Amino acid sequence: MKIRFAKVGRSPGSFEYREERLSISGTLRKEDLHRVELEGEIDATVQLVCDRCGALFEERLHAPTTLHLSDRIVEGSEDLDTIECVGGEIDIPEILHGEIEAYRADYHYCPRCRASDREVDIEY
Repeated sequence: MKIRFAKVGRSPGSFEYREERLSISGTLRKEDLHRVELEGEIDATVQLVCDRCGALFEERLHAPTTLHLSDRIVEGSEDLDTIECVGGEIDIPEILHGEIEAYRADYHYCPRCRASDREVDIEY
């Protein structure tokens, strides 16, 4: 699902995209000529690796999200949270997968390790 950047208006327009175990829905609203705000909800079942024991486990992700999109190359430290949509199209699946991968890159503990109060002994 791709949406032309030029088709987004100043009034919020709704969108919804679903895959097998992932979905994103919300609104797109033009902030200025080259910036769009995406406000929505990500709902997914994500496979993760426990950072303590290495076990694979699944976790349900339900996350409100606000993203800023630009149809130009963004420079400067104030725009580090802006997603560049070069080519004039907002690629919703690409944005969804990028946000899921950013979530996976964080630290996660499986239910067993979360329930455990034990300290991890690391030998050098």
